[in-house]
Amino acid sequence: MNLIAHALDLGLRAFEAWPTSPAPWRLVARLMGSTSGGFFSPARVRALQWIRLRRIVRYAYDHSPFYRESFDALRLRPSDLRRQADFTQIPFTSAHDLRDWQQFLAVPEDRLPAVFTTSGTTGEPKRVYYTTRELNALSNVGALGLRLRIPGRLVALLALPPGLWMGTGEAQRVVERAGGFGLPVGASDPALVVTHMRRFAPNVVITSPSFMIALTREAEHRDFRMKLDAILVGGETLTRQHIERFRDFWEAPTYNSYGSTEIGGGQTMALPTCAKEHNMP
Repeated sequence: MNLIAHALDLGLRAFEAWPTSPAPWRLVARLMGSTSGGFFSPARVRALQWIRLRRIVRYAYDHSPFYRESFDALRLRPSDLRRQADFTQIPFTSAHDLRDWQQFLAVPEDRLPAVFTTSGTTGEPKRVYYTTRELNALSNVGALGLRLRIPGRLVALLALPPGLWMGTGEAQRVVERAGGFGLPVGASDPALVVTHMRRFAPNVVITSPSFMIALTREAEHRDFRMKLDAILVGGETLTRQHIERFRDFWEAPTYNSYGSTEIGGGQTMALPTCAKEHNMP
């Protein structure tokens, strides 16, 4: 089992760092769609997670001042973490800790091409910096997810606010990596966005729940309707009423990406059936 997990890990590391052209993603998505259910068994996933977790803990201890000081204060070494229960010895990181971003850096600043931040509504925004490899990993994973759902024509309307929000920073990269056509139209004027929809006929919309509501109202007001293949939202609360409204008007399923800047952005994707299964309000 561990040999298979190590082989999977090597393959994933190459995959994450691969700044590939878009062409292979449709093939990769077809292969993943047909084999992932059996190949990525729970036992293999757990073994792979453990390998990668131990590596990142060792890397953080060796390169990040914050984690080295935290471990040393507890008289811990990465090698002491042999079981899942051992991680309970490590305290949670606070918002106050995260604002001292220099202490978290594990690579030189001149190797950091991108930064994303929180909104800063409760003080100084918390920052998360990314290396080129990490941007490639995000783009590759996002592109694969898009192609698993949208194997054919991909014209994505990116109705996202300007700024340092991670959703805005990554959406264009993901669509381009998937071989799609991205339309960064902004999220300030629903009427203008409807005009762009008439012009370009996108089949995917990536935005926030609140702007998707505003866009739906504007389209209804203008008597404009079109069928979408998927709606991807994030950054805000998504309710069952939102999902039903979007489904009824746009004839499309809604996928909710949720997470937080502090953990690297949207690390999870709720499928359309999750609302019923998890008692979404």
